[in-house]
Amino acid sequence: MRKQWISIAVIFVLCCFVAFAITRVLRRPAAAPTVAASSFEDLDKPLPDARLVNLAGAKLDDNLLRHGKVVLAFLTPTCKPCLNEGEFLRSISDRGDVRFYGVISFGDEKMSLKVADGVFPFEVFYDQEQLLARNLNINRVPIKIFLEDGIIRDVWDGSTKTEETKAEFRDWLNRVKADR
Repeated sequence: MRKQWISIAVIFVLCCFVAFAITRVLRRPAAAPTVAASSFEDLDKPLPDARLVNLAGAKLDDNLLRHGKVVLAFLTPTCKPCLNEGEFLRSISDRGDVRFYGVISFGDEKMSLKVADGVFPFEVFYDQEQLLARNLNINRVPIKIFLEDGIIRDVWDGSTKTEETKAEFRDWLNRVKADR
């Protein structure tokens, strides 16, 4: 009888371990493949409503997103590819022809904005209630969205890790600006 109870206890512990391991694997975010801009459902549609606030609590003026050429860089200060992306964008974000804004949709608002302060080469805003991310189905970062007069014209999904992808991004940005 004692061997039977030990066997049951061992089986129970093994089942718990397997269940724990499976839930850990299922909760881990999968590395999503890069999505081509043409598969982004919101191309050539107006940017959905958003509540973007900075560290001081000031809301980003909606007119700034709806007039001219804008790149929204979705990122987070705890993401190493995002930090690398910030360093790369530092070399191109001071252009007068396109305004860059950072958007943080994930994590604690105040903490994320404090950590991001000064890290990225453009002003960073928090996407309150993940309103913009939810409306655009954004569930990973970094992603850059090119807007023209508030219309989503193109998307760059993923980071620019290599010199080749950095050159591709510069070409992409010049192309989407010239296409309009």
